[in-house]
Amino acid sequence: QAVARDNLGLVLVNQDVSLKISIIKGSPLGENVYSEIHNPQTNEFGLINLEIGHGTIVSGDINLVEWGEDKYFMKLEMDPDG
Repeated sequence: QAVARDNLGLVLVNQDVSLKISIIKGSPLGENVYSEIHNPQTNEFGLINLEIGHGTIVSGDINLVEWGEDKYFMKLEMDPDG
C-alpha cells in the first residue's frame, strides 16, 4: 500500500500510474534478480494497493529468489503518467 505523489509532493488522485518493482541482490547497486510492472489506478486519496509477485514479469522468477542466501533490496520506480 502506498500514496502516489508527484515530484512536488501533491497526491495523484484517481489517476493511472505505472510502477516497476525490482528485487536487487547483495547491495542497493547489486544484481537485479527480479522485476515486474504494475498499472494500478489511485483512488480519491491517491492510495494504491499491489502485491509483489503478481505483476507483469519483466525479468527473473520470484520463486527462484534465494531469500536466505544473501541480502535483498527492493527498488520502486513510478511513472505518474501511467
